[in-house]
Amino acid sequence: MSDLPSNLTNKQWNPDDRPRGKLKEKASKAHSVDEFLAIIIGSGSQGESIVELMKRILHHQKNRLMDLENISLQNLMQFKGVGLVKGTILAHNNPSGNLIPSPQDHNITQKFIKVASNFDILILDHPIVSEKRYFSFKDEKLI
Repeated sequence: MSDLPSNLTNKQWNPDDRPRGKLKEKASKAHSVDEFLAIIIGSGSQGESIVELMKRILHHQKNRLMDLENISLQNLMQFKGVGLVKGTILAHNNPSGNLIPSPQDHNITQKFIKVASNFDILILDHPIVSEKRYFSFKDEKLI
């Protein structure tokens, strides 16, 4: 990986240096452990890239990958950039342009709401999108 300042966002990196891009182009052989974990975690925080965050977490564990499974959630959350998910949006596309939710769409939305509530996560919306329009469960007060 080239020498990048740690405060660049992933989108500011050269595409050849982005962990997900490297995974897609070069498979897993091109990744360090911290880059691979960065792909799994997804994003860092303002002022620190996800790769730098994972380097800090690994350093805290004396660079022993297997010890990561022993870190409690409370300890992980001590690292700036690691926290609990509070809400999420479900979405799917409909290339046919039909935006009327099917019974299955309603059913799966309710199942996600129920499961997410077990983890104190809110389902914020479930948009169905086509090329030019969308249907929002939230806008229609179905969530």
